[in-house]
Amino acid sequence: MAKFVAEISANINDFKAKLKEAQSSADKFASGLKTIGGGLTLGITAPLTALAAASLKAFGGVESLKNGLTALTGSAAQANKQFESLKTLSTDVGVSLDDAAKASINLQTIGFSAERAELAIRGIANAATLLGKGQDDINGALYGLQQLANTEFPLGEDLNILKERLPQVSVLLKEAFGSSRSEDLQKMKISSKQVVDTILTGLNELPVATKGLNASFEVLQNGVSTALAELGQTINETFDITGIVKDVTSGLNNVVKAFSSLEPSTRKAIVVVSA
Repeated sequence: MAKFVAEISANINDFKAKLKEAQSSADKFASGLKTIGGGLTLGITAPLTALAAASLKAFGGVESLKNGLTALTGSAAQANKQFESLKTLSTDVGVSLDDAAKASINLQTIGFSAERAELAIRGIANAATLLGKGQDDINGALYGLQQLANTEFPLGEDLNILKERLPQVSVLLKEAFGSSRSEDLQKMKISSKQVVDTILTGLNELPVATKGLNASFEVLQNGVSTALAELGQTINETFDITGIVKDVTSGLNNVVKAFSSLEPSTRKAIVVVSA
């Protein structure tokens, strides 16, 4: 009898040991799953979320530019046509698509055609690249051209912006009119349009600059931005992000209105309880 009890006890103790070992293995397995889950969150979910956010932001930027072109041309089809042409231009001259589109819109606003605006961007960007200058000088020269083209006769301050950014402008004006000084040009009754025509023709006859590393990075950035924007458009169309944002905004506005309509004592009580 004692032997039988001892055997049962030994078997039970062995069962308990095996059970404990099994429990330990289960705990390790659960911990492993948790680690894998955390790794998936950090290694896959988080990057995908960041990619989606970046894509939607890029799409929002492109959509904003296209809306500006649509408002300018009055046609979505024409706006898309211009946008595609500006994409090619930005790659050719190594400037950002955003800057190229904004410059085109600004120039068209003061009377340039889309083709003439692109001619201006191409000529100025190439001239700046020949001098080893970057996006800031290109933007500055485009602003100076816009200011100059918006006057009847050339003003010194507008012309100086161009000459400071692009020294080639002084040479072109001296060759065409014998002087690059605004005072002399005004005395000769040379209009701003004549000056702008001379500058654009001359700049676009300059040798084509070899793209450096900065221009190559701009081309790469344009390509990445375009790809992200296309992905963002797909995400927006699939999940109707625009509609969701509108619904959330509308809901928040309703909550604010409802809260504002409450008695001051009620609003105070709600704030105190929430705190």
